[in-house]
Parts: sequence; C-alpha cells; structure tokens
Amino acid sequence: VFVLASVCFFGITIERLGLPLALIGLVMISGLAQKDARHLHNLILAILIAVVCTLIFVKGLALQMTIWPAGLVPR
Repeated sequence: VFVLASVCFFGITIERLGLPLALIGLVMISGLAQKDARHLHNLILAILIAVVCTLIFVKGLALQMTIWPAGLVPR
C-alpha cells in the first residue's frame, strides 16, 4: 500500500514541489513499507537519490523540469 501511495504522491507533486522534493517524499513514503524501517537511513537515501536524479535529468540530459516550488526560489 505504501509503495503505491508513494508513486501516487510522486505523480501528483512533481510539478508543484519539483523533482527533488517529490523524490524525497517518494522514498520516505515507500520506506514506511518496511517493518524495521530506519527513518534516518531512508532520509539519507532520499537526499542522495534526489541529488543524483536532479543532476542526471536536469544537468546531464538538459530536461526542462521544475526543481523547486515557485515560493522557495528568490526572484
């Protein structure tokens, strides 16, 4: 259930929250599926995945994606 919920969360929030925050939410929610989940390990993994995916998709492949929500970026 948590894995499906995490994928739904990612799909709903990627455009509003941006790639890194949507990925962090995906990993943290799917990590709840483990009975012996270690939240600190999941958070470290989530941050690492968010950084690597952002570098690959935005910098490496030059895809036009929202990185941060509009309210967090100074103008």
